[in-house]
Amino acid sequence: MAKLDQTKINGAIHVGLERCYEKPQHLLPAIEEFLDNLRATGSWYEVELHVVERGIRQVLACGVLNGSSVAPRTLRLPGSKARNLTGA
Repeated sequence: MAKLDQTKINGAIHVGLERCYEKPQHLLPAIEEFLDNLRATGSWYEVELHVVERGIRQVLACGVLNGSSVAPRTLRLPGSKARNLTGA
């Protein structure tokens, strides 16, 4: 398999987190629905989907461990600029 496209994965993590912010009371179904949508495009390897899922869960876990109900409002993934996820 070719090298993982970290830019593509980071972008998907960002979008997945945005979906989680839209449904904060239903995080797990939101993650699964998002991954199913990516899978349905046919342009994702399963290993990439696992990396995306792990990234989303890690960011959400950081928010829970820091006492918030969801992840921090600003996200910085390796190789990307900080991004405000609230739309503000």
